[in-house]
Amino acid sequence: MTTNEDLALRRAIDAVHSIEDPAPPWADILQSAKGLLGGDSATFLAFEGRKLATFEQVDVSLATQAAYAGHFHAQDILICPETPRAPGTWLNTDESLTSSERGRNSYYVDFMCQYRMRQYVGVVIEDGPKFSSFIAIQRDVARDDIARRISSAPMRRFSDALLQAVARRRKRAAQWLDAVESASASFEQATFVVTGNGVVLRMSPNAQAMLDADSSLLLRHGCLWHADARFRDALRHALGAAGRAGSSPCYLSLRGRGGTVHRLEFARAHAQLRLGEESLVFMRMCRRRKPSSIRIDALCVGFGLTQAEARVLAALADGQTPAAHALAQGVSINTVRKQISTLMEKMDRARQIDVVRMALAVS
Repeated sequence: MTTNEDLALRRAIDAVHSIEDPAPPWADILQSAKGLLGGDSATFLAFEGRKLATFEQVDVSLATQAAYAGHFHAQDILICPETPRAPGTWLNTDESLTSSERGRNSYYVDFMCQYRMRQYVGVVIEDGPKFSSFIAIQRDVARDDIARRISSAPMRRFSDALLQAVARRRKRAAQWLDAVESASASFEQATFVVTGNGVVLRMSPNAQAMLDADSSLLLRHGCLWHADARFRDALRHALGAAGRAGSSPCYLSLRGRGGTVHRLEFARAHAQLRLGEESLVFMRMCRRRKPSSIRIDALCVGFGLTQAEARVLAALADGQTPAAHALAQGVSINTVRKQISTLMEKMDRARQIDVVRMALAVS
């Protein structure tokens, strides 16, 4: 190994150690990986199933980024095989596709050649049906010696250092989750780590028991699922909203079998649980509790409300959102909003919080 190659290796290994930082500096990591292998550009890619979750890059044009994120990521050769590859495995388009296959492969012809990436080399960080991630280096002009280089001792040292840094990060994340799960369990709450499209990556030991009890929320093929299509839509919206960077926590109330009520809280997962900008969500399910003890008849008599209006007021006082109450009652959100407007008028209050306080006073 020459002095320059040794320096490039040391820089690359030093850079991957920073994967343990709360927010890994992927630009530095990718720049050093690109220099080590002699590439023109480099990317860090993470997928939730086949959905692109993270796309960090150095020296990739805006047009290339838009084409890849908008369409071509679904055809990426990194995620095509059905059988997961072992972490540390190097992938090379020159070996994955023969010369004749390249001419017929739409990803190679329509994307790689179009955007000046005639050679594509990647190392597997994690690979599974739920989540996978890779570092990839792209070249405009193919190198004949690329297979020898990626199988060399320096590249093995680089990939080993990369996987060890990721493993240490995952270990600390697991320790953090263990502590959170233990604390939540003491309050009879269950916790989940869920992708933005509902795939459960981890759930606390008490979570399955809470799901099985009477929550009516189920796991189907590893995903959160509910029999009511409207609640599935609300759940999908909550996960999508909470998973975005800079988002605020959001909540859903879920009426289960036997009239019990569950409160679901969604928040963007702690940075330690992610490698990049994946839309991971930390979800907490509060211990089931009895429905509101506020008497509907007392609200009707006290404020001159109809039964439907009184049910809305009781639900608000019980912590439900208008959308959750609409879902539980099988009516539209617009119907509930009109009922809220009417009961506020009858109770001579301009703010929702004030009618809730009056309801709690009556109870």
